[in-house]
Amino acid sequence: PVPRHFSTGAGETVCDNLKSGFYNCWVERVVDGRKVVVGGLTSSYVLSYRRYLATLDDQERTVVRYPKKETAEQSRHRAPDKHTPDISWLADFCEAPGDFHLVLSHHPEAWPLIRDYPFDLCLSAHAHGGQWRVFSHGVWCPGQGLWPKYTKGVYEGRLVVSAGLANTARVPRICNPTEVVFIESP
Repeated sequence: PVPRHFSTGAGETVCDNLKSGFYNCWVERVVDGRKVVVGGLTSSYVLSYRRYLATLDDQERTVVRYPKKETAEQSRHRAPDKHTPDISWLADFCEAPGDFHLVLSHHPEAWPLIRDYPFDLCLSAHAHGGQWRVFSHGVWCPGQGLWPKYTKGVYEGRLVVSAGLANTARVPRICNPTEVVFIESP
C-alpha cells in the first residue's frame, strides 16, 4: 500500500505551538518504516501574527482574525522584509537524521532562497495557480505580482506548487481550476 497524507495547509501548522510561536521548525514521522522529516517554512508576516496570537488568552484568540494591516505588537517580532522567510534553521533540518526530508513552504517565491539546501522535496501553494491563467501561465499571484514564476507544477524536480482548492477570493479563478496534487513515491 502507498502511504498517503492529506495536508490542509502549507507549513504553518507543522510545529503548532502558539505559546512559543515557533513555526520555522520540523517534526519527524515514521511512514512505512522510513523516517520522514517534515519542516514548515513561512514568512515573517505570518510568524509575527502567530506570535501576536500567542500573547492573547484562549477566549481572545478565538475572535481575532488575520489583520489587513499589521499591528505594532505584531511587527515587534518580524524581519524588516515581511515576506522574507527565516531560513536560519534549514541547514540543521537538512542534517537531521532521516530517510526523506520534506519542506512545506507556504510561499513558493521562497524557492530561490532555499533551492540549494539538500532536502528531498518542497511542497508549496499560496500562488493560487496565478488566479487567472493565460496560455498556461499565471497572470498574478500574492507575493509574486504580475506574471509570477512559480504558480503551479513541478520546478527543478524538487518544488511542487499546487493551485490549491481555495476559491474564496474576490477575484474569481479564470482558466485555473482548483486541484489536489497526488505525489507517488517510486
